[in-house]
Amino acid sequence: MRAESLGSSYIRAFRDAGCDPIAIDSEAIYWDVSWMLNRYTFRAVVGWVTRRANSRLLARVMEARPHLILIFKGEWLMIDTLVRMRRLTGAPLFNYNPDHPFNPETSSKLLIDAIPEYDYYLTWTKFLVPEILRGGARRAERIPSLYHQVIRRDGEKGSSLVLGCEDH
Repeated sequence: MRAESLGSSYIRAFRDAGCDPIAIDSEAIYWDVSWMLNRYTFRAVVGWVTRRANSRLLARVMEARPHLILIFKGEWLMIDTLVRMRRLTGAPLFNYNPDHPFNPETSSKLLIDAIPEYDYYLTWTKFLVPEILRGGARRAERIPSLYHQVIRRDGEKGSSLVLGCEDH
């Protein structure tokens, strides 16, 4: 997981809050399965790649046995994988999507079809909540967020995502 990614920011925030999150880099799993394919071959076997990546992700989740599952976007997660995650772990499923879930340029059919499978579907702005609910979400909420500066031990400035009160 890239240090500057949204997921990494949340991991740091959870650790700062005294939690011990387990990070599973699902994007790395997906690309680990598909790295050897060029774009033409990938199109021909995208279903196989997606199923294999979902299987690997489910295995990692089962190893971790989390109490809560927070997925960032999840554009290639299959409904069956989400159902099995919940059933086998008993953990509630949260999705935080930093993009508009119904924008064809930033979404996927899998992502849209999976919206009803999450216990909570989280977004960055109030205006998307009604649309996400119409898309079948069990519960949709806006999570206010902001960035704050952090002074690292080496004196350099960095940024970290924290929950806050930014109004969108």
